[in-house]
Amino acid sequence: MEEECRHDRSLRHRCNELNDIPTRKDLIVLVADTDARYAMEALLERPHDLGIRPIRYEVRQESDHDPACRVRSAEILRPVHDIFDHALVVFDYHGCSSSEPRERVQQAVTDRLRINGWGDRAIAIVIEPELEAWAWGDPARLAGALGWKERSLAEFLTKHGLQERGRPRPIDLKKALKAAVWSAPRPKRRGRRKLSARVYRELAAVIPVDPCPDPAFRELRRTLRAWFPCDSVGSPRRRTPQRDGKRRT
Repeated sequence: MEEECRHDRSLRHRCNELNDIPTRKDLIVLVADTDARYAMEALLERPHDLGIRPIRYEVRQESDHDPACRVRSAEILRPVHDIFDHALVVFDYHGCSSSEPRERVQQAVTDRLRINGWGDRAIAIVIEPELEAWAWGDPARLAGALGWKERSLAEFLTKHGLQERGRPRPIDLKKALKAAVWSAPRPKRRGRRKLSARVYRELAAVIPVDPCPDPAFRELRRTLRAWFPCDSVGSPRRRTPQRDGKRRT
């Protein structure tokens, strides 16, 4: 009972926080952690690359991570369905505590959003296995962004048992990304870097969006283009997307 009370208080707090947003906006995105929040913010600041018009958006993270996004996102976002035009719930399949296939998990969360005030204005995007799949969508560009040459990075990962020779992507995407960031060639007097939310933001700001083969990313891009098509009069470059709300860590 005490645990349920704490959950209710936490849920009310998050709902009240969302209700503090004063004006109507285009999109709210609920993500599972800081890494995903930084990545989504960086992506949404690239409307021209995504093929959408600039939008007013808010990215919020769920403190209880992927399982909470899967189970409670409809409750969390219900109070603001009349404040935002659209909603996205983005979380990793790995770690969401479900044995159902990715597509079923995604559809179940989307259905709950629809019957909780959003109708067809909200969907879930479930990334399999996890967010790093988007980073490895274009290994050549990822290598360059981290300071590697593509061939050198592939050889490094193969040498350390993180990637099978001849395969385009590593076996464990997150472990490989950590190693690539930590061991990346670096200028003198600069120490090694750890994989952090800042690195995710840097990568999301430069990784190409069109070649990414990940199904979840393709769904995200297709959905955003349907919701926020480019203006026929002008290019998305003419305005800057507006990120609202305070940055939370």
